[in-house]
Amino acid sequence: RAPVEQDVTIYHAQPHGNLDPLRQLVIPDFYIDISSVIEEKRAILAKHASQKAWLDRTQGMDAYLDAMQEMARDVGAMSGQYDYAEGWRKLAVTYLVRLEEGELPTSLAVPATIEALEKSIRLAPDRAPTHTVIGAVAAQFELDFLKAAEHFNRAIELAPLDLLVLNNSTHFLRVLGRLDDAIAVSNYVLSQHGDMYALADIAEAELLAGRPDQAIAATNKVLSNRPGSVRYRYIIGRAYLQKGDIQTALEFISSERSELFRLLGQTMVHHAAGEQHLSDAALNRLISDYGQTHAFRIAGVLAYRDEADRAFEWIDQAVDNRDALLQYAVAEPIFANIHQDPRWSEFLERINMSPAVIDAIEFEIPLPEQH
Repeated sequence: RAPVEQDVTIYHAQPHGNLDPLRQLVIPDFYIDISSVIEEKRAILAKHASQKAWLDRTQGMDAYLDAMQEMARDVGAMSGQYDYAEGWRKLAVTYLVRLEEGELPTSLAVPATIEALEKSIRLAPDRAPTHTVIGAVAAQFELDFLKAAEHFNRAIELAPLDLLVLNNSTHFLRVLGRLDDAIAVSNYVLSQHGDMYALADIAEAELLAGRPDQAIAATNKVLSNRPGSVRYRYIIGRAYLQKGDIQTALEFISSERSELFRLLGQTMVHHAAGEQHLSDAALNRLISDYGQTHAFRIAGVLAYRDEADRAFEWIDQAVDNRDALLQYAVAEPIFANIHQDPRWSEFLERINMSPAVIDAIEFEIPLPEQH
């Protein structure tokens, strides 16, 4: 057939975990019911021999099969119609996924994302979820938190009780360090929708707030519903580390399926146990395998080990690379050991997150009374 001359609409499948690289929940534009073929899809996926050995080693035996099925079940739940479904959506968020997967450099992915979002908002200026994505991009990639607040406030004005708007807005509340507000919103979403992503957000916010018992309780509920999920055993391990229970922390961290989070946790827990040679070994592997892509996480474990000079070297690298996690500098307690260092205040100024800037941002989510 002849080539198509006019503009076309491109649709893309859901990202891994149904979250974009900003950890924003991605709601599909439409759904395909795959309930009748889910076992066939699992069997076909199991034949990916070129990937299976690596995935088994880094994430646990058959974890990727469980993750696929859990994601399909979650998308089915989003649809409100199907037991298992695939979701498809339009273009803008795809540039961020390609950035995360290393297919596009930041210099190309971010401008393309912003251009796609600006086009989308021109076509539909009152589409609230688009405003939340623009806000998230402004916070993460532009470090423009005033612009981010403007778009999140507009989204709340347009659709104050929309599931996607509320879920995405909790992340911005965490960025601002307003953890109790974030937890309140996630609890509301959980009570109204039974949403597992809201429960996962509660678990992370409770950890950041230094409430390990609540973090453990919420994370265990996530794992009971999604046992193949990665990162949550690391969260439980960190929570036990906050409680001073090093042995239990090590047990959970050692069972973490993600190699990245397992190494992060081992670096910290072995340091807390006084096993410096084991902490060093995990740190060296972490730097070797993930130093190019996770500079801010490495800075965090170095700060935990009270190595301020090395931590700030990695912070500088994270700033140079516009690391995706810089936006969580205020909320993340792992950096507590270097908060009194004058370089920390200078760093917050560099990324537009000084207390004066963050405290001046007006962003609240009014929730209805619950009875």
